[in-house]
Amino acid sequence: MPIHTEPGRTLLKPFDRRRFLAAAGLAGLASRSRPRRKDHTLLVGDQRDGSVDGRAIWDPNAALAVRHGGARVVVGGDGLVPTYTLLFASDAALATKRALLADYHDRLYRGWAWAADHIDAYAALVARETGLDAALWRDVLTRWHSLPVPVDARLIADQQATADRYHRAGLIDRQIDVTPAFNTTFAA
Repeated sequence: MPIHTEPGRTLLKPFDRRRFLAAAGLAGLASRSRPRRKDHTLLVGDQRDGSVDGRAIWDPNAALAVRHGGARVVVGGDGLVPTYTLLFASDAALATKRALLADYHDRLYRGWAWAADHIDAYAALVARETGLDAALWRDVLTRWHSLPVPVDARLIADQQATADRYHRAGLIDRQIDVTPAFNTTFAA
């Protein structure tokens, strides 16, 4: 999340994002990679000791860096690119297991709706699963907007824009039409 654009400063990223940053209009940032770490204390420790000027990360790591590492968000991802959680199924499963997929879809969407209406309870549940503090998860979950949306023309257009952006940045070698990849028959 945090990106420091001052000349001569360093952007830390968990993997090479130069092309993605170029596609997002943030080309030209100096960057270097460090190995990923699973220990959250070490992750935020880099920020405190001054060895990192900025980092491109996501939650919950961004929340940890802010809460415990002295970091601050300079540029967030909101509005940079549309973010969706997409569910995938094969054509064969869509043809032969539609009732099971519909049940899974409906349960998942009910779960997301419950989580959005019960942030404290959901934060406590995720805290038990991850070992991270419930208050930290509450911070994260108030930023996340994981609510069901229909697979409609807007979602498909957003995904097409992302594919086009990736093509312009050289992440994919040819233009693609994403429309055939979407099934619009499940209700949100």
